[in-house]
Amino acid sequence: MVEGGRIDWAGHVNDAATSVREVQGFDQAVEVAASFYQKHSTETLVIVTADHETGGMSVDQNAFRPDLLSGQAVSYERFILILKSFEKFGTLIMAEVEKEQNAIEKSYTRSWQGEKSGGYDPFLVFLLHLRDEQAGIAWTTHGHSTVKVPVYALGVDADLFAGVQDNTDIFRVIRKIIAGGGETVEATNK
Repeated sequence: MVEGGRIDWAGHVNDAATSVREVQGFDQAVEVAASFYQKHSTETLVIVTADHETGGMSVDQNAFRPDLLSGQAVSYERFILILKSFEKFGTLIMAEVEKEQNAIEKSYTRSWQGEKSGGYDPFLVFLLHLRDEQAGIAWTTHGHSTVKVPVYALGVDADLFAGVQDNTDIFRVIRKIIAGGGETVEATNK
């Protein structure tokens, strides 16, 4: 089992660049699993899914600029750790930013003081949102959304994962396949 947990973390803080990098890393893990399936196709089932979507990311296909995401060298999470490791330096940076707040707000015609930040640093979330907006990306929440997540399956009994399924049904299907009853499993399609 492989979990791409940092995809969720990036969604919570609305960090599109980190989200893209983490999904690319997860995709590489899926490629390894698919390669294993190619060598052991009669006894392997690969399932790819998520327990929820986080952040409610949307991409404007007409304005999407992925090149704007590539300049971000570290995740929000890593940047905060760097600032904390240089606490005095980080405090000085934030003091300078606050001094320039009026100029920044005037330039972008919005304030980060009212930024919905989900408990994360509002100024840094403000910067992520500005960059993401320029890249054609928007967010609806810092929490888990109600967006349905896909389920992809490859291999033995993969057809049992078709349609829309509750996450608890996925568990039941896997349990029955392991027990040897895969052909008779009926998931609750909703």
